[in-house]
Amino acid sequence: MDGTNQMIYGKEIRNLKIEEKWDKFNDKDYLDFSIQWISEIKRLVKEKGKIL
Repeated sequence: MDGTNQMIYGKEIRNLKIEEKWDKFNDKDYLDFSIQWISEIKRLVKEKGKIL
């Protein structure tokens, strides 16, 4: 539901490589992917909530 979460925590797992085609990004594709998931989190968090 939109705007219902007080806080969302997203932690990158460093050096985790899946070695599958879907897990390989060039810089532009990785940036586009990151913007998409961050935008989705922004939609889900409350107006005064936190994204960590």
